[in-house]
Order: sequence, then C-alpha cells, then structure tokens
Amino acid sequence: MLNNKLIPNWILSLLLAFFVIGCASAKIKEDIQPAQLQPTTQGEATQQLSFQEIPKEKALSVKEERERKEYLIGVGDTIEVKVLEDEKIDYTQEVQPDGKISLFLIGDIYAAEKTTTRLREDITNVLQKYVVKPHVTVRVTGYKSKKTYIFGEIKTPGIFPLNGDMYLLDAIAHAGGLTQDADIRGSLLTRNGQFIPVDFESLLKKGDLQQNVLLEPYDIIYFPSILDRKVYVLGEVNRPGVYNIRGEMNIMEAVSLAGGLTRDAKEDSLLLIRGGLNSPKVAQLSYDDKTKEMKKGSFLNLASIDLESQDIIYVSPTKFATVERFFQRFHSIIEPIVWAERAVVFSPDVERAFLGRIE
Repeated sequence: MLNNKLIPNWILSLLLAFFVIGCASAKIKEDIQPAQLQPTTQGEATQQLSFQEIPKEKALSVKEERERKEYLIGVGDTIEVKVLEDEKIDYTQEVQPDGKISLFLIGDIYAAEKTTTRLREDITNVLQKYVVKPHVTVRVTGYKSKKTYIFGEIKTPGIFPLNGDMYLLDAIAHAGGLTQDADIRGSLLTRNGQFIPVDFESLLKKGDLQQNVLLEPYDIIYFPSILDRKVYVLGEVNRPGVYNIRGEMNIMEAVSLAGGLTRDAKEDSLLLIRGGLNSPKVAQLSYDDKTKEMKKGSFLNLASIDLESQDIIYVSPTKFATVERFFQRFHSIIEPIVWAERAVVFSPDVERAFLGRIE
C-alpha cells in the first residue's frame, strides 16, 4: 500500500485491480489483527526451513544495458550544434513542439525522435551545399522530454527528467535518498508495465553494481514502507488476497485468515515464497489440514513458522512432484498478481496533476 503522506489519495485510486488465478477474485484486505493461536507441539519446534532460489526469468546484464539504443531526442530537450568551419552556424536551442530546431543557412530541421548521431548526419548532409566537408557536433545539453517516476518511501518523490545515461543509484540520489522506513526488499522497478528484476537489497546494502540498472524513459521506481507489512495468500484458499498485518503472524494464522484451504488443495501443495519478486526463494511445506501440522515426521508445524513482510503463501490444486516444477510456473503465476496490486498508471493528465501537487 502506498504511503498516504507521500502520494495523494487520487493517485491511490489508480491502483490496478488485484486478481488471482482461478474462480476466486482476490480483494485487498483491511488491516487485521490475527488471532493469537497456540502452536501444536510435537517437540520443540525450530525454524529450519530449507529454501531454494527461484531462477529469474530475465537476468540483468549491465553490459547489455549499456549497449542499449542511443538516446532519442524529444520535444523540450536543449540541443547544442557546433560547426568547426563556421561559428555563425553554432546554435543552442530547445526542440519546439513541432519537433524542429532552426539553424542558420539550414532553416528548420526535424530533431525529435532522432539520435544525436542521426541529427548530426542530417545537418551535415544539408550543410554540404554551403560548407566544404563540414565537421558537425551535436549534443543534448538539457533533458526535459524523457522522465522517470520515483515514489514511495523516498525523501523527494516525484517525476524526474532522465538526464542522459541515468542509473538506478543516480535516480535515488536525485530524489534525496530513501527514508528510514523504506522496505528495500519489497521495492520495485517496472518498465512498460513489466516487472524488471532488480535485487535492491544487494545493490543498496552490498554494493552489487550489477543491479545498478540503466534507466529508460518512463521507468517507475517504487519503495514501499516497512510499516506497511503485508503477506499474500494465494491459490486454493477460500479468501485469497493480500493481508495487512500488525504484530506477528504465522502460516497457520495466515491460512486461517484466508478462510482455510479449499477442497481442491492437495497435500504437499503449500509453498512459502520469501524475498519478494527481486530475489525469491521457495520452501515446500507438507500440510495436514486436520492437525495443522507439518507432515513426514517433521517437528515443524505451521504455527511455528513466522511470516515476514512480503511473504507469499501459494496453495496449488495439484501436488508438486518437485519444487523445480513450480519454478517453471512462478513468473506466470505470482508476478502479475503482486505487480497488479501495486501498479500505478500515469496518463499525461495524471502526470501534470502529480507534478503540480508535489512541486
């Protein structure tokens, strides 16, 4: 849930509808204080869950990011043109709403949606009529057309110009850095409506620059609050959805809040995904609905497994032969659900209103 102190209520109304797979339609639940249930005991339960990492659908590559297409000039950008042979042609101006700039001898020439390389070639071709072998340089000195959105637990949330090659750490610095309540593990980067896997925890706590993604126009960066603790209970439960919690909650309580298991839920079908979407790991649990205990002789039981913020409990209608089988389905099952619950859509009108309210 977005922080109301940072994002106006009218933006909250833009949250996309949350959904889950199957016939049940999930709704975001109100804050609920879970009942204090006593764990069943078969000896002293110790918290020794075995997690396996879920392979990322798209591995990040800094090299690939740096080799992406060259920046496209846009309306509002400031362009500097210099001609070695004739200083009269030197000019610095803003790209007009019609996408053009005007130069001495040349007149109007389209600049919008061109790279600086393409614009330099176009100017050179026209100048050859007046100047012998002109040497032209073109560079963008002011960026206004391309933006990135940064909001949530950041000191200065808002819409920021994408100044050339801007990386994730650059954007965070421009926005003043994170607040003390930022939930790094639950942070998100989305591009064109798609989730981009970035391990914010490795980037910000361990200095892993492989996660320092090169931003693209209209990327959205969101830092949730650690005070807004939530867990996802999905799949074959009677009330699948997102549950805001206070205090502590264990798996048994979460499943109970979600109405318990449906008749279609199978043994060995309960999975605990931890680490959010950025660095997910999964543990397979064997669940006995009658005793609410872990099976196969384990002393662990569902009441002994405390949940962490952003944990995902997924109950499948079929038994998983191996956790690897779930890996193949993870991205198609979980990612759209979690992202849809947080997504914000910015139209041009919303962008202008948003800018006006945060400036």
